[in-house]
Amino acid sequence: MNTTPNANRKHIGIYGNTNSGKSSLMNKILGQDISLVSNVEGTTTDPVQKAMELIPFGPVLLIDTAGLEDKSQLGEIRVKKSFEYLKRLDFAIYVVDGKNLDVDTYKKWKREANKYNIKHMVVVNKLDRLSDDERSNINNIFDKPLFISAKNNENIDKLKDELIKSLEQDEEDKPIVGDLLPYGSNVVLVVPIDSEAPKGRIILPQVQVIRDCLDHGIKTYVVRDTELEEALKGADLVLGGVSSFGLDWFCDEILPVLPEDVPVLTVTKGMVDLEDGTLVPYPHIFAQRQPEGKHLNLNAIGGPCTSYELADHDDSHVAFCGKDIETLKYIKSLLETDYYHISLSTDVVGVECAVAMKNAYALGVSLAVGLAEKRDRKIGSQHYNSQAALFGQSVKEMTKLLELIGGKPENIIHGAGDLYVTIFGGRTRKIGTLLGRGLSFEEAMAELQGVTLESIVISTRTARAVRKLAERGIVSLEDFPLLMHVDAIINQGAEVNIPWKDFTWNDFSLAE
Repeated sequence: MNTTPNANRKHIGIYGNTNSGKSSLMNKILGQDISLVSNVEGTTTDPVQKAMELIPFGPVLLIDTAGLEDKSQLGEIRVKKSFEYLKRLDFAIYVVDGKNLDVDTYKKWKREANKYNIKHMVVVNKLDRLSDDERSNINNIFDKPLFISAKNNENIDKLKDELIKSLEQDEEDKPIVGDLLPYGSNVVLVVPIDSEAPKGRIILPQVQVIRDCLDHGIKTYVVRDTELEEALKGADLVLGGVSSFGLDWFCDEILPVLPEDVPVLTVTKGMVDLEDGTLVPYPHIFAQRQPEGKHLNLNAIGGPCTSYELADHDDSHVAFCGKDIETLKYIKSLLETDYYHISLSTDVVGVECAVAMKNAYALGVSLAVGLAEKRDRKIGSQHYNSQAALFGQSVKEMTKLLELIGGKPENIIHGAGDLYVTIFGGRTRKIGTLLGRGLSFEEAMAELQGVTLESIVISTRTARAVRKLAERGIVSLEDFPLLMHVDAIINQGAEVNIPWKDFTWNDFSLAE
């Protein structure tokens, strides 16, 4: 283990303000004095690295960075260098001085860490000097902070245990694609050359997929998009997975080089609104934007399925949709497992629009989370009645929308299921929660800087389409009060004020 190259170790960065206890903590974890400890601000200048064995986890590389509020000469340069190290990390520890809280700097750092999907834990130092009230206040500010005293060596072992748990969670030996493809299969991975990626490295998810293929005897070809056409010769299936923000790149760079005899299955969920209020799902957009004379076999996935739970082999039910049922049966035969359950549908509009519009409504339901936290003045507080009511209203509006755009009503099951999954975690829940707490839309977006939010795109497009249809006399805006309120928050600067009275109705049909 001691000879493990640093490049193969888990990189753990230690961040925080000057004199928060970063260097002391690193020395305690190491069990030796490596980082210089001093009361003088700016003692740690350039990042200090030290390899160690984190037993029983394995080899890691600890990196002690300069204080983020370094006021010493050249401090700005040192802070910039500290932020640059985020590109290299697998995990981070953010150290807070319990007697001198600086939430603004933490939020700034967190926004940068989110750009690189760096998981982290908050460690509050100087436990020996904190009162019960001070600890309670800190618990309300940070998400599950760990209290330590580097001076008295208090809770250092607990910190190591929590660090190991976090690292092991990412290291669980569960296949990514290995159980989906037979031994000897061929996989082509397209890796665009990203100027923001660390020089000389590819990002961790790419490494993990490559290693998983190697472990399961799957032949892997890694190419740039410029070599994709040649690499796809002899392929059985093309999987496309870009966000809504990568739609143009996929259409302009990838569609032209895809072979017509290989079916395409896209996981991108979304839709575009036209001038007349028509909502068009992405598979139809792909078909429209393929080169003239080209006829690709385009198919798509819809339904509730988070990647991390699928990797955990949790039972999941999705729908594959496309024009040709025989192609769908073929793709199903390639990908179905005893835990990945697949229904088939030729109703592309119904499946794809149902799962796309849930993004807008997941934001609406998540408002209730933030409102509960605001009311109770406690992060993590939840009120399920309000969430359930908003969920029900969402399904009601989604069903009406699905009917308007010509989708089969039974396919609302995929949108409702996806809605349920989305409101329980992820980026959409986060933005909805922040808005519910009372942040303006601009403040909430600043909090999530660098994070792609498809819920914003879909909410805007769906609301815009409904307004166009209302202008044409096809629908009434009164039938979509939750959607209109979400749109007003995002695009008109409205404050969160759930229109509860607009959700109620009277049904006297039985009395008649």
